[in-house]
Amino acid sequence: LGIDFTLKQFEREFKKKSLNLSPADYFDRHIENQMKEGRFGNADVFRCTLRILKLFDKKFEKMKFPDIDERYIKRFDAFLRTERNLKETSISVYMRTLAALLNAAIKDGLIQPGAYPFQTKTNPGYKISDLNTETRKRFIPTKYLTALENYQFDDLRLETARNLFLFSFYCRGMNWIDMAMLSPANLHKEISESGEPITVIKYNRAKTHKEYEITVNDDIQKLLDWFRVMPHSKKYLLPIVTVPENEGEALRLHIKERLHKHNKALVEIAKIEELKFPDALHSITSYFSRHSYAMALRKNGNSIELISESLGHSDLKTTSIYLDSFGREAVAKASENLLRHENSNS
Repeated sequence: LGIDFTLKQFEREFKKKSLNLSPADYFDRHIENQMKEGRFGNADVFRCTLRILKLFDKKFEKMKFPDIDERYIKRFDAFLRTERNLKETSISVYMRTLAALLNAAIKDGLIQPGAYPFQTKTNPGYKISDLNTETRKRFIPTKYLTALENYQFDDLRLETARNLFLFSFYCRGMNWIDMAMLSPANLHKEISESGEPITVIKYNRAKTHKEYEITVNDDIQKLLDWFRVMPHSKKYLLPIVTVPENEGEALRLHIKERLHKHNKALVEIAKIEELKFPDALHSITSYFSRHSYAMALRKNGNSIELISESLGHSDLKTTSIYLDSFGREAVAKASENLLRHENSNS
């Protein structure tokens, strides 16, 4: 009975301390938990949101949850627009992150559902969905990808950047963090449906934790052979991680720094005169590979269902967003010379 009473006392005290948590403290706890779970990207987003909130409100450290009402959110929105000059896409990220934190706080009993400042079915609060989050679709047309693949580099750094980009492209737009973490253990020898021996890359995508399987075709194998003779830690499949003893946060920061250098190299490549990349492609990043892969599949006549499955999308709507540039181009082409076509028939 004494032990039972002590446990109940402990639970009450723990709950009391939790209820006294400020939003800033709760942010810190949330970030710490995500770091422990290895969700470093998510932790980064929450860390950035906390930093921008502290810039907006010098007293944020002393704020209480009830202080974050709809008026506060609208003032935060105005600050992001006027003081930080942010676009609605970036504002949406901060608002969704804050909304996620407040939802977690509701589940933990730190605030009442009725105090939630964002719009729900029963609450006419700040409406995140009103923010325009459409982004310019970034892809490289196949004729420039072909030129990139065939170009002869005399700079090993740029050649490595090109080959890492192409590896991502051929692997369905594989994310940089997923590429960095690939090891020889991710390669599996299997048998195809026709009974032929094949190699398959199996990995869990960091963003969704969903398992992916990519059959190693000739293009991928050629790149793997090239990477194999490159000086890098044999702990990893690709020459991205150069300090193999790094772990946890140190490894995440190292991979992030390597991505920064990779993207700088891609910009250098895009400006090589012989490649004849248009100005619109002079700011390419690793992110272009995924959209480029989707657009190349579409151009080759593949169905949206197949493209959706290959990208690992949970619904066709997401895939349609990837391919909307393809639709715009088709409409533009169909709209050319309409009257001239009519005159030629008369």
